[in-house]
Amino acid sequence: MHHPIHSLDTYHSGSRVMAEVLAEAVTAARRAPEMVVAGHVHNYQRFTVTEEAGVTPFIVGGNGGCHNLHKMAMIDGSDLVTPFSVPNDGAVVLERYVDDRFGFQRLEITRDAIELRAMTVPRPQEKWRTSPRLHDRMRLDWRNRRLCCKR
Repeated sequence: MHHPIHSLDTYHSGSRVMAEVLAEAVTAARRAPEMVVAGHVHNYQRFTVTEEAGVTPFIVGGNGGCHNLHKMAMIDGSDLVTPFSVPNDGAVVLERYVDDRFGFQRLEITRDAIELRAMTVPRPQEKWRTSPRLHDRMRLDWRNRRLCCKR
C-alpha cells in the first residue's frame, strides 16, 4: 500500500483510512496478510503487531531516494529507542528505523519464510563506492506467523 498504517515520523502519522481498507480486505478474504509493506514516508520503519493469530510485520520502505528524509518523532526531547511500544496500542512495536540515510529493502520469499534485509547506502559526502550496509534483518516464519530471528 502507499500510505502506511503505522508511522512515527514527524511529518505523517499512520493512516486510519488504510487501516480500515486492510480490515475490510481481511474480512472479505477471510485471510490476514503475512506482512504489510508501504511507502510514502521518507524513511525506513519496521513495526510488529502481535495478535492472537501471531505476528504481522508492517514495513515502511520510503528511504529510497527522495532528497528530504523524514525524521522520527522524539519522546521527551530524545530520539526513539527501539524496540518502542507505541502508546495506546501495546500490540504495536516499532522494532527498527532509519531516518538519516537512504537505503533499500530486499525481500526473499521461500516456502517457509519471508526474509527482509534493510540496507543503507553511502551519504553524498561519503565515497560512492562504499558498499551498502545491513541495518535491519528480519525472518518471518509466515506459515506460523512468528519471527524466527531479527536484528
